[in-house]
Amino acid sequence: LFPCSMFYKVRLQQIVHLEPQLFRPDIRDQVQVFLRINFEGIVLPEVGQIICISDIGSLTAPETVMPIQRTTGLCPFRVSFTAVVARPAKYEVIDAQVTRIDHLGMYLSAGPATGFIASGRLEKSGYRYDPQLLAFAGANGSLREHSMLRIKMLGVNINQGHMSFTAETA
Repeated sequence: LFPCSMFYKVRLQQIVHLEPQLFRPDIRDQVQVFLRINFEGIVLPEVGQIICISDIGSLTAPETVMPIQRTTGLCPFRVSFTAVVARPAKYEVIDAQVTRIDHLGMYLSAGPATGFIASGRLEKSGYRYDPQLLAFAGANGSLREHSMLRIKMLGVNINQGHMSFTAETA
């Protein structure tokens, strides 16, 4: 991993099953398109969310991986590639948008991740919940839906298909 904020450039390896009509002189380009369609935007627990596939490294011939599938005709290739991934880290300070507010706290969105700040943490920062405004009001103004807020992530959870965090105001 090469850190650059919450974005990293990583080397990944995957077995992909390709249709025979993709076996052309430009197969590397075809594999890159396949990877972009099938992997960009997904969340892998051990890696984070794949933002983009930047280049293809090695492309191993199918007979060294496993045989062609008789029922489908698909051919497996072992592909190594470089990808830019988003993986938020604990204690990282980022900007987030408020998506919903209730008496329990604030629900947030920060790129591909969703998060929550409990009302107790907001009260420690000088904000009080106002049920009539559906906002947290404080000396520096009020926080409502669609407000932008600088937060510090206290906990990060990356599951298959989703990233979430708990936070406090920064």
